Amino acid sequence: MEEVFYNLSKLLPYIIVFPFTAILLFALHLVFRRGVNNNNISLYGLFLSLSNKDVVSFSLIYIQFIIIIETMFLDGFSYYSLLLIFTPILFYGIINLDIISMFLNIFATIFMVVLCFFEQVFLSYLVNINYVWYVVVLFVALCMFIVAFDIFVLAKNINNVTKKRINKAKRLAVSGR
Repeated sequence: MEEVFYNLSKLLPYIIVFPFTAILLFALHLVFRRGVNNNNISLYGLFLSLSNKDVVSFSLIYIQFIIIIETMFLDGFSYYSLLLIFTPILFYGIINLDIISMFLNIFATIFMVVLCFFEQVFLSYLVNINYVWYVVVLFVALCMFIVAFDIFVLAKNINNVTKKRINKAKRLAVSGR
């Protein structure tokens, strides 16, 4: 029971970060929709005409990105940390009703968790057994690959959300609404 409360206490930062991220993105959405007339700024265009579902999707994508980066610095994995890692992707897939994307994201997340496990193995080898230069090189390369792959998954998910929004706008324009 004590482990349950300890792991629930580890959830507190994410319980706080998710609403603030959603509120921040929603505020940016409102500000950019009303006051920006310059088409040359692509960041502003990202937040134009976002629906509430898109804001929540962006928040979940960003939370997943932060959780994977933080997983690189965990000492060990528990069932609660694995649940925490997979929850945003499951909610993202359910909210967007995109089962194929959800399974691809789950596969990518499993791959990143396995890479984080290997990163912890390399780190424990360096700390406890022997500090060898080629293990350090492997450790640094693995960390860089995890970050690069996580950024790729983040960009792919943001692209999926924006493509759905653009395709929806095109369908509405063709139908005459």
